Amino acid sequence: NASNPYRALDRASALCQQWEARVRAALEQAAGVPYKRVRAVQLVGVWLCVFVKRELRDFVRHIDAATCAVGVLGKVGNKGAVAVRFLLHDTSFCFVAAHLAAGDGAAKCEKRNQDWSAVCTHGGIAFPATTTTTTTTTT
Repeated sequence: NASNPYRALDRASALCQQWEARVRAALEQAAGVPYKRVRAVQLVGVWLCVFVKRELRDFVRHIDAATCAVGVLGKVGNKGAVAVRFLLHDTSFCFVAAHLAAGDGAAKCEKRNQDWSAVCTHGGIAFPATTTTTTTTTT
């Protein structure tokens, strides 16, 4: 039912769980070792799920996730970005996935550039200056 946004969110969440299971299985099959999820984050149709080898999971800390909506009026999540950052040992990682305005031409290109700028600047993807390890459920 399109009039029930919670049903759509439930469906999206179920799809993310299916994708997570499939991605993990593909990683494990290709590498021959088990993987653990670090963190997953979603903004409407943009989903990012970060994995590490199970043997490294205990060395991952300071996990954060963030979203930035840049859709209609710069607020709606139909366009935007998601990010996950963490430390593995003493190396910082940050992964960003984005879904921005489509189309050819200078005007569409300019809109994408403006949206990307909004994602990357103050008010966009932002993480706290100091973080604590976020507990996530991994399977």
